[in-house]
Amino acid sequence: MPTQTFFNLPDNKRQKFVEIAISEFARHDYNSASITKIVATAKIAKGSVYQYFKDKKGLYLYLIEFATEEKLTFLKNTEQPESANFFDYLRWLFHASVLFDFEHPTLSQLVYRARYGTLPFRDQVLAQTKKASSGYIEQLVERGIAQGDIDRDIEPDLATYMVNTLASEIGSLIFDRLEIDPHRLAEEGPLADIDMKVIEQIFDELLQVLERGMGRKTKPSMKQAKAPSSAKT
Repeated sequence: MPTQTFFNLPDNKRQKFVEIAISEFARHDYNSASITKIVATAKIAKGSVYQYFKDKKGLYLYLIEFATEEKLTFLKNTEQPESANFFDYLRWLFHASVLFDFEHPTLSQLVYRARYGTLPFRDQVLAQTKKASSGYIEQLVERGIAQGDIDRDIEPDLATYMVNTLASEIGSLIFDRLEIDPHRLAEEGPLADIDMKVIEQIFDELLQVLERGMGRKTKPSMKQAKAPSSAKT
């Protein structure tokens, strides 16, 4: 991760370097991305990068963390639904995440490349991004339980895991429904011609399953309905 030397840089110089590095890694897979090109564009010595970061991998992991934090900040600052219901909020969260992709295409393409491009340490990156978002999801789940939207018998850790996993994997379902090759996103970034109506329908279906559960709703049998008597005769 970054050294103190990196954080000691003036804000404008640090921001410029990060933007240039994000652009390079967004346009190229990890192995093809060039530190030489980054420093040439930033007009700094190549050795400076290794004063900021241990190596290329350290820089890349920082950029992924930066992109994740930017997305969380965007979600917190975006207008939220008036309803405080957990499931309404979660549906809004999925929608706002798509909105972020269109408003921040370079950051999104960086993450797409991490997920669908050629990356020798993909599992580490995915675990890092999932961990970063789990705290945010955990807060939402705790609020949902406190409000009575989520069954109090459900373990908060389990609910957090389920929602976090869904948020991480929902893209795969969208790609299947829309017949999109995810590698295209890695190469092009967010697609302007994507069918948002289909995506909104997917969100509706998933939230319906989460809120109502997957079990078939049937009337209890006479045996189940008959309460055992504890009275002695």
